[in-house]
Amino acid sequence: MLWWVLTCFGTATALACVAPIVLTKGHWHVRRPRLALTLWFGAFFTGLGLTLLGLILSAGTAVSTPKAETGLESLTLSMLAWVGLLALGAVTALIYTATEPLVEIQRSTVSHLESASYQRIQHRDYELILFHAAELLACAVPLKHATVFISSGLREALTDAELDAVIAHEHAHLTQRHGLALRIAHVNSIALGALRAGRELRRASLLLVELAADDASAKATSPTALAGALTTMGTQLGDAGMLARAQRLSAKANAKTAAA
Repeated sequence: MLWWVLTCFGTATALACVAPIVLTKGHWHVRRPRLALTLWFGAFFTGLGLTLLGLILSAGTAVSTPKAETGLESLTLSMLAWVGLLALGAVTALIYTATEPLVEIQRSTVSHLESASYQRIQHRDYELILFHAAELLACAVPLKHATVFISSGLREALTDAELDAVIAHEHAHLTQRHGLALRIAHVNSIALGALRAGRELRRASLLLVELAADDASAKATSPTALAGALTTMGTQLGDAGMLARAQRLSAKANAKTAAA
């Protein structure tokens, strides 16, 4: 039983350290952002499941103390159970302290944007709120209820097709639970401390959720419309990342047209 417990804990530790490195190498994840996020979530929850399984096995074996186990092995399992419980408690506290400030910032942002709202449009699974602001702003918030915020400045700067594409992009953030992905990436970066893997995974996650939302919006509306919106926003905001995403969408649209 001891070897099973060590295997569970060892594999979980390996996944926590190796997965961030593997999933941030190369450029494949830029082409397949949804797949990269799925693999990352799979590695995270597999590691979490193995950790819990190791805790259950070690605690159960230590309590039952079967005759087949030696005294040393039973003592080792007991120690592993206690150490695992302490580590689980530390991780739980870390998650709370790391995510609570993010939640508070979201709540403060929502309160500020709602105070400037001038129109609310209720859709089937989310609410669209238009608010007064000269800046080109769009964001999705999954707190009490799914909400997409669009500024008056953005609405005036884009065509109707481009605005629909941006709304579809923000809606994709909600349906694909990108907020949760970014929270987990934030927790991972803190848990891994000074290791480069944690920082790289968080940086890659910020890009991947945007690319995944771009792909979902392009499929639901038009890649040309979203590319146009990103070009307008990137130019006015001086955001090179948005301009690069617009070029990516245009290149995919051109490749699809050429293939057809």
